[in-house]
Amino acid sequence: MRAFGWIIALRGNGVVNTALMDLSLIERPIRMTHNELGVVISMVHFMVPFAVFPLVAVMRQVDVRTLMASRGLGAGATRTFWWIFVPQTIPGIVGAFIIVFVFTLGFYITPAIVGGGRVVMVAEYIYMQMFQVGNWGLGAALSVILLLLAAALIWAIFRVTRVTRLVT
Repeated sequence: MRAFGWIIALRGNGVVNTALMDLSLIERPIRMTHNELGVVISMVHFMVPFAVFPLVAVMRQVDVRTLMASRGLGAGATRTFWWIFVPQTIPGIVGAFIIVFVFTLGFYITPAIVGGGRVVMVAEYIYMQMFQVGNWGLGAALSVILLLLAAALIWAIFRVTRVTRLVT
């Protein structure tokens, strides 16, 4: 239902184009369905809660006294944010990235509907190879490669950020 709602909202005479034309930001409708833009918009809409919840959980655990101490010692708001707040929220940032990354690898229906068959994501391409073309070997190989690449990326992120635990 969400994908169909985005098709209605993003089409030429949809809510988004109508609002942009009413605000005089564009002169004629922008094509936002059956292309990458529509797929990205609909995927971001779906993934925002999965990114926000781990971030909020970690941000609530940040001790406000450390932020106030930083400000009291003369650091500005920007420096306090980058040097005190962000390092304390790295587990949430990493957790949110991993959740969103893994979910988007398996996206199938939303890109198929909003992309109209013109935007093919990895999961849809694997499905096409296995069930439409009948090339089970290539589909299986792509699945294993995707799994290994995802595992390697997640391992590298853990090594670089030195996160020992994610959001509890």
